[in-house]
Amino acid sequence: MTRVRRAPGTVAAAALIAALIAVPAGAAYAASQVVTTPGWVWEEVEDNGFTIGEVFSAPRNVLGTGLDFEYGWTGDAFDGFFSDAEVELGGVPQSTTFTEADPPQWVNDGRTNTVGVANVDFGASQLRIVAELEIEGSFARWTFTYEAFGDAPLSDYEVRYLGNLGSDSESTFVPVGTDGLVSHGLAGDDPIIGYQLGGTARVFSFAQLDEDLIVLAAATESTVLTLAIQDYDPCQQSNAIAAMQARVPTLAAAFGTDLPMLLSNDCATAEPYTPAAAGATINQSLLVSASDFSALDGDLFSDWGYFYFDSDETIEAVVVDGPAGLTVDVTPGADESEANLILSGTLTEALTGPVTILLYWQFVGNDIEFLYPLQLVLQPSGELAATGATEVTAGGALALVLLGSGAMLLIARRRSITA
Repeated sequence: MTRVRRAPGTVAAAALIAALIAVPAGAAYAASQVVTTPGWVWEEVEDNGFTIGEVFSAPRNVLGTGLDFEYGWTGDAFDGFFSDAEVELGGVPQSTTFTEADPPQWVNDGRTNTVGVANVDFGASQLRIVAELEIEGSFARWTFTYEAFGDAPLSDYEVRYLGNLGSDSESTFVPVGTDGLVSHGLAGDDPIIGYQLGGTARVFSFAQLDEDLIVLAAATESTVLTLAIQDYDPCQQSNAIAAMQARVPTLAAAFGTDLPMLLSNDCATAEPYTPAAAGATINQSLLVSASDFSALDGDLFSDWGYFYFDSDETIEAVVVDGPAGLTVDVTPGADESEANLILSGTLTEALTGPVTILLYWQFVGNDIEFLYPLQLVLQPSGELAATGATEVTAGGALALVLLGSGAMLLIARRRSITA
């Protein structure tokens, strides 16, 4: 596959990566923990201040329903970030590992902090690196500080940190200014990740469609990398990328905040509902059909099978914003690309205007899990007449908005979900 040429001054990827993997990674020697923040699960966070294994979305209290989800829509952010480090002195590279330096502070829904240290010995010269990793909200931050011993001053050292992205061979990079970067996958199923480097003597090194991202740093001042992760529905990938590009220049100042999911209304359409007066008993069936989403290599729902029903996996629904007395259920359509929304109940308020509904997968194993939330906004077919009867007009639509890991549904197809 054709690759984009690196900018002048960066290190050749093949030689650098070969050197980095020539010795065991620091991850092999560290203990790890799962850390949760609002909307995200950070897996294999190591106590050495260096490595996060993986991140996936897990949205909570979606649309105020009180439902917490095991999986949202985007995930597989990392395959180890950072995974390796290398120090070079006088043209001689040496890989190094980080070990725990201080007791880790594991804080779910707060600020997690781990600190590690690496000592690199070149004989007459030694370099000590202290790494601090902080996780809070939708952010992670690494701070590396350096101390030289022996003959060589700090200015003689160059340090390289290698991170591995879950978007793998689809990884795409968008530089932002001189110190920022955005990465994403091609298929719309990986989180959007923004990066900002602090200081002056450091750069990013990468190749398009390559899973490795390298930070090159001089040891003359601290290296600070602030990272933010963005959830989005698959139909909003381009907007999510643009939003992260705009956010990158101020990532450091925003550290610790929760980034909202970006939502769309163009992933599916449905028949409009018929308005009804207060006191009416209704039973309406509305067909929902999927829209094409070419960035995912085909139809979003028929290819991925969102509207899939079996003994373990069903589609459930709850009314988020609608008239009292309205209930909604979901029944299978002709295939996995469509479903029927059944509106029923005796209304205590008129059924008019937009009605917001939350759809989700319910997986029944040893425990009940909620997966892949979808927001639906139903529109009426016409206005409610003064007599309580309805006037039906052409048009009307349902805007179906995907909420928060594109990868998660794909992951469900790649690996079994176990309770």
